[in-house]
Amino acid sequence: MGLLQRLFGGPGAGFERPWLEYPLLAVDLEMNSLDPETGAIVSIGAVGIEDGEVCLSTASHWLIEATESVGESAIIHGITDTERRSGVTLAQALTELQAVAADHVLIFHHAFLDLRFLEAALDRLGLPPLDAPHIDTMKLEQRRLERSGQPLTHDSLLLSQCRQRYDLPVYPAHNALHDALSTAELAIVQFRQMSGSKPLPLSSFVERARPL
Repeated sequence: MGLLQRLFGGPGAGFERPWLEYPLLAVDLEMNSLDPETGAIVSIGAVGIEDGEVCLSTASHWLIEATESVGESAIIHGITDTERRSGVTLAQALTELQAVAADHVLIFHHAFLDLRFLEAALDRLGLPPLDAPHIDTMKLEQRRLERSGQPLTHDSLLLSQCRQRYDLPVYPAHNALHDALSTAELAIVQFRQMSGSKPLPLSSFVERARPL
């Protein structure tokens, strides 16, 4: 039984305590395509949030060993097939990620895509599904923009554009660890802005609280 289950009654427990009290983990994937059935995970980055602050000591980055070419996706994430020869197996990376994620609420930017890749990979490897609720910073920002009547363009919800609206620093994009850190910082600013003077319960941000 993980920390969430012990302290807060399980993944479906409602998350009515202030968001600052929960262990959070920002996760990002780099892939070689947008199709989880035919594409592959190239790298995974993760970093924790504790007491409302990014905890860099928890940062992890897994480069996945090459079993197929990254193809033209190398132009985006900069990871070559040669570099991936020194990586870890996908099974090892996902097992280690699961060990961390079991005690955290996960945060993604564009959770739908990352979770589809994770689900497909875990299923192919015969590993158990992730048993963790999640938050999507992209959907939080979409909700905020729509409520304020601001127009949405094709790039309005990109991680870099979302960060720019909050005057967050510019980081190199399309590196899994950098993007996990970017997502963590964005989430903290979103939570604080939405909360005002009193931290909102985590339920205000959690999108889905059930096993994947």
